[in-house]
Amino acid sequence: MELFMFIIPTVFSILWFYNLVQLIDKVKQGKSYHNQKVLGCAWSAGFTLSMVFSFMGLH
Repeated sequence: MELFMFIIPTVFSILWFYNLVQLIDKVKQGKSYHNQKVLGCAWSAGFTLSMVFSFMGLH
């Protein structure tokens, strides 16, 4: 169980960073980046909640 407390936040952070790279690429190309903004919010919320649950699990 403790393994999942560290894997889930790591997965969210990797997805968040990948989304950031795509966002920067789309801004440079002048394309619509609305989907990246929405996904960025979702990945940030998922990361935050997974970190909260991880810290709660440590106590």
